[in-house]
Amino acid sequence: MFKNTSLQFRLVALFVLFAILPASAGGVVSLYMNITAAREDMAHDNGIFAAQLGSEIKRLLDDSQGLVEALAASPTAQSMDGASVTDMIIAAQQRNPLFELIFVMDSTGMQIARTSGKLANRGDRAYFLEAVKGNTYFTDTYISAFTNAPTVTVSTPIRNKSGAVIGVFAADISLKALADIVAKVKIGENGYLDIVDNKGTVIYNPVNERVINKESFAALEYVKQVMQGKAGNMEAVSSRGDKTIAAFAPIDKYGWGVVIYQPVNEAYRTLISTTLIVLVVVILAVVAAGLTAFYIARNITKPLQNLVVVSRAVAQGDLTQSIAVGGISEVRNLAVAFEQMTTALRQIIVQTRNTADSVAAAAEELAASSGEVGKATEEVAIAIQQVSEGATRQVQLSGHSTAAITGMVTNTAQTATAAQAVAQASSKSEQAAEWGKGQIDDAVNRIEQIRQQVDQAAAMIYALGDKSRQIGQIVDLITNI
Repeated sequence: MFKNTSLQFRLVALFVLFAILPASAGGVVSLYMNITAAREDMAHDNGIFAAQLGSEIKRLLDDSQGLVEALAASPTAQSMDGASVTDMIIAAQQRNPLFELIFVMDSTGMQIARTSGKLANRGDRAYFLEAVKGNTYFTDTYISAFTNAPTVTVSTPIRNKSGAVIGVFAADISLKALADIVAKVKIGENGYLDIVDNKGTVIYNPVNERVINKESFAALEYVKQVMQGKAGNMEAVSSRGDKTIAAFAPIDKYGWGVVIYQPVNEAYRTLISTTLIVLVVVILAVVAAGLTAFYIARNITKPLQNLVVVSRAVAQGDLTQSIAVGGISEVRNLAVAFEQMTTALRQIIVQTRNTADSVAAAAEELAASSGEVGKATEEVAIAIQQVSEGATRQVQLSGHSTAAITGMVTNTAQTATAAQAVAQASSKSEQAAEWGKGQIDDAVNRIEQIRQQVDQAAAMIYALGDKSRQIGQIVDLITNI
């Protein structure tokens, strides 16, 4: 990818990459930690709110129980006088609208007073049967026929001064008021809450039809845990099918529970600003790294580009170029070394030129020497020609000598013949012998001349050989140059 790219581009790319990697890594880590923290904060806050709301509901029920027990222990209730008790419970209801109905029963379950409606026998109801045993009792939630709202009945025994149970004091506590209060609570943008009883039946939900229909959420894991008295949070599908963070807290003593739901994406919605900040920081880091890399790369590549221009000029033979040294120390060192190299090249060229001039002068001298050698060669050739002519003359002289010797032999033969006729021509023999002796002396003289001429020719040939060696040495010197 970077094979054919410039050094400046590579430096900028590397700086930007090294800026992106740590900034991105830090941003991702920060974002992850923020996401985790946001989720934990949401779950923690909703868990606290669920616990607080559960405490308020418990306090409300406890206060209602305490008021019922206080009314049951009053002298008016102990008197079991219907009219007096009726006045008391009507006044109590007016001061506490949470009570939908207040009624008092005797030991048989027959109502002797109630705030509204007709008196009836409730001796078969669980709240009577448990209270007449001497216990305060809360019924399971149910939908009131009067208000069509979830309701719970609390009952407690009425005792006389000796402590014997003489009746039951009971009140229907409407949870509609509780629902009205809870409905005003806003949880995030799209969050909501459920309240379930000890069986997992919903007693509050934003959709009232689900409450009226007494839908059960007991199968949901967080509802199971809250019915076991556990508090906590988890990512789970809400009761309406959303992916949420469910925070739950039990309502102690009653086995009820509060579950608060908030969509998961709301937890991360708060991170948008953080993410934008991280992105801005990354972008600024990249821009700063790019500018820094561009500045540094320019300080490196510009002197190198100048070196390239000068190198090309030097390659074309222009050794007059000079380099303006600048940039980082390494590049300056390179420029200085290149300048030194150029100076050395100029010196080498000057030395080469001087050497060439010397060689040219030597060549001229060699040319002159070659002329002299040529003359010497001509002289040698003339000498050889002279030797040849002398040799020819010697051959001719040898021929004459041979002829003379032949004649001498002939004469000797004639002398021998004449010797046979000594008697006939003794005077002629003496004359012929004298003449033969003269001829022999002449032949010996001629042979001595030939020997001397041959010696002279040998000396000349030796001198010629010496000159030939000198010529060979000169030729070798020229060849080596």
